[in-house]
Amino acid sequence: MIHCLPVKARFLMMIARGEKTVEVHLLKSPFKRIKEGDILLMFDSAANIVRARVKEVRVYKDAFELAEKEYISRILPGKTKEELIRTLKSLYSARELKKPFIAIEFEKIDFIPSPFELPVK
Repeated sequence: MIHCLPVKARFLMMIARGEKTVEVHLLKSPFKRIKEGDILLMFDSAANIVRARVKEVRVYKDAFELAEKEYISRILPGKTKEELIRTLKSLYSARELKKPFIAIEFEKIDFIPSPFELPVK
């Protein structure tokens, strides 16, 4: 199955460079269907796309359990557990942080740059 996931540009570029290999989200309906072997089409607002294959899916009771059990360097390269929590707090409400989260480990297949961006001179 193929899943389309919007990803903030700063995170998508980490994925494109092969630095970030785990994507985390609040566990909502669309994410519950993601399984090992599925294909992810992760895209940003500029239409950059990373295609990846799901290696493993892990579910946690909340953002805090996720931060305790996941390798932070795979989610936010070069950051600490505290910085991950701070980032999640900037993206989700305090109530949402107490809900289940999903960690999707993937292997990048390729990067498709946006056809709309002007070449850098």
